Amino acid sequence: MDDCIFCSIIDRKSPAWIIYEDEEVICFLPTKPEVYGHTVIASKPHFVDIDDAPASVLESVMTAAKRLAAHYKAQIGSTGINLFHASGPSAQQSVVHFHIHLIPRFESDGVNAWPEFPASTFDKDEMLKILKL
Repeated sequence: MDDCIFCSIIDRKSPAWIIYEDEEVICFLPTKPEVYGHTVIASKPHFVDIDDAPASVLESVMTAAKRLAAHYKAQIGSTGINLFHASGPSAQQSVVHFHIHLIPRFESDGVNAWPEFPASTFDKDEMLKILKL
């Protein structure tokens, strides 16, 4: 896609700090990393979001995430990771190209990765009935 920044990076029309790539994924540092080692893992083919991406691409992205997590543990001593993903406007997806963010974590790094959710109460039995596959 001509107006997609990630496609532009993949096509080498825009610069990027590429950490790793293979036939299915590209992994690069974002323009403004949130923490040391913050990495974007994107599918090379353009897919809008998780609903659009086939299972094989999802598998490739998660395989790359696992590979980078182990590499970052060895290289920078990270002791954990968070993976962040947003699909759709209501989830605050900012780049309309399937991707995840890998955030290396360190003991006592002060990062609170769990969002503050508004207080809510749900009938779990009703929820189970609606959501169960």
